[in-house]
Amino acid sequence: VGRKGRGVESVSMVSDAAREMLRAHVIGELAGDLDATMAPLSDHPIWLIPNYRLEGREAVRAMYERALKVMPAAYTEEILRALDDPSPVGETRIV
Repeated sequence: VGRKGRGVESVSMVSDAAREMLRAHVIGELAGDLDATMAPLSDHPIWLIPNYRLEGREAVRAMYERALKVMPAAYTEEILRALDDPSPVGETRIV
């Protein structure tokens, strides 16, 4: 599926359904809502974060219980913008 972004046509690597699940997850993060953040995740999520590997809902939920209290809104807002922009530029990169 082609998308136009910043004068360059790019190819979407993510299905619309996956994009909407990610959007629901990030909106939960932005609201600081742990249940909404966890709802779109699979039964056995795996988070690969530099120097960490979190596996399973309990481990990911425990991380979010701590992280949501300190996660800057600008971080999640940038992710939401990146969902609609195939070539995000900013302090954070979506790969």
